[in-house]
Amino acid sequence: MDSHLALILTEQMVLGYKCDGDTWKPKALQAVVTYLNAKLHLNLTKDNIKNRLKNWKRHFNVVSDIQTKQSGFAWDEERKMIVVTTDEWSSWAAYVESHPDAKGMQNKMIENWDGIVLLCGKDRATVKSLKLFKKIQKHGQDHRAQQIPCLRRKKSLRKTLIEAVGTIATSFQEFLASKKKNEEKPSGIEIHDVVSSIPKLSSDDVFKAVRKLMNGDPEEFKLLKVLPDGKKNEWIYFLINS
Repeated sequence: MDSHLALILTEQMVLGYKCDGDTWKPKALQAVVTYLNAKLHLNLTKDNIKNRLKNWKRHFNVVSDIQTKQSGFAWDEERKMIVVTTDEWSSWAAYVESHPDAKGMQNKMIENWDGIVLLCGKDRATVKSLKLFKKIQKHGQDHRAQQIPCLRRKKSLRKTLIEAVGTIATSFQEFLASKKKNEEKPSGIEIHDVVSSIPKLSSDDVFKAVRKLMNGDPEEFKLLKVLPDGKKNEWIYFLINS
């Protein structure tokens, strides 16, 4: 769902429906809800979208803190994750105490990170779509300064916006397709770090689960990472015994 959400929000941003800060005009949120419900057969509300955006913003703030301050942890731009090694667990635990939003983010790929940067941190976005967004803003200002009929001005700007939305949609779709094609299986170290962080697992269970996940479908590991903490054990035992 996140990829579709980023796509439709980018379209709304290009159309000028993102306000200062992190707020969106009501018509933008309504357009998002209508699109996602029709596209994915869901029953979302504006509050669902707002909550998801808040979650994205929390992720953005944590990663920004890791990147801009000397926290001691590394951000892997290629894998889109905060890398925490086994030797850094105690330091990470201390960091989480002072930054509760970082809980559970270690060694976990942040899906659609480029979209989050574009939508939650415009000042740091460098993707092609943001450059196009700025170009469109300038285009609109240039048109307002010209002495041409109002109807013609609106028609020309509308045409430019439509073309821009189409370009951004294509760009996102190509990015997602490329990302899916080139996606690699998780490493044994990453799997071990995630599994060993699950409470109430014996060392034997951890190693069994790691071997199972290394040789299994990558989707099984992805599911493990997004499950609520209370369900992770059940999923591990299911995999071990299947």
